Amino acid sequence: MLEDYSYRVFWVIPSDAQHAANTEKNINKVINRSRQWLKETAGIEIRTNPVELLQSKKSQSWFIEHGEDGKWNTIHNAVRLVFEECGTHWGQQNHNYRYIVYVSAEGDGAANGPPNFVGLGLMDVVGANSPEWDERWVGGMIHEIGHTLGLKHEGDDPKDVMRFGYTNIKNSYLSKSNIEKVKTNPNNSKWLVDCGEIAPKQRAKLYSIESKTQTRIDFCNLSQQTRKLYWIDFDGYLVLYATLKPHDRFSVKTFLTHPWLVTDENDQPLDIHYPKLAEKTIEIAY
Repeated sequence: MLEDYSYRVFWVIPSDAQHAANTEKNINKVINRSRQWLKETAGIEIRTNPVELLQSKKSQSWFIEHGEDGKWNTIHNAVRLVFEECGTHWGQQNHNYRYIVYVSAEGDGAANGPPNFVGLGLMDVVGANSPEWDERWVGGMIHEIGHTLGLKHEGDDPKDVMRFGYTNIKNSYLSKSNIEKVKTNPNNSKWLVDCGEIAPKQRAKLYSIESKTQTRIDFCNLSQQTRKLYWIDFDGYLVLYATLKPHDRFSVKTFLTHPWLVTDENDQPLDIHYPKLAEKTIEIAY
């Protein structure tokens, strides 16, 4: 049963479109990972629903060529079909849902994220099936969801998830100012599950300073318990990088001023490590 003030996810399939057998499952993976990233790194939790398939009688060329929206024809046509299917329309102001619409048709327009919908073309459908699904394509999804929450393009840091042209979620962050904008925007009050703090709360006084001198740090979990690794970003917020089972290893490129937090499975802080100029191996035996 659909819950009010949640995101409905549609995959629109033109009559002549071909697609991989696992596409529906993989789109769900992108959505779930995006929701998880927002919750774990920014304390922003949204409601999402499983993918709904909409088999269209229209061809791919119809989606691309029909209408007067130019490069946005493909996405806008798909969104209009979804709105019609759901009994709403483009100009409706009081939507009970926000919509994430994939369409298996090419077009010059990329994803588009006004307040009520995210639209994604064939490139994103293919991307959900690619090995980079949890990097490039989750990153793009989070960026577009950010627009539905009232965020705009800003900044020139390539690691800022709301930078114009942003794509990759690895090593990235949502700025503290944007987190506050989302949580204090009255238009989001019904759409957020919880606006609580990000655990662990002891993080506030530490943050990354600059990204000038690159190095590498390796972690090896020698304990008998699960351990989690967080990068502490430039605003002091936590970015989950890895969950290590006993005997797991994790290696990451980083910078000298970037702190790394080790926690237990319940996000209780255990230790903080800073990289050194020479590559460093951290043995987690606690």
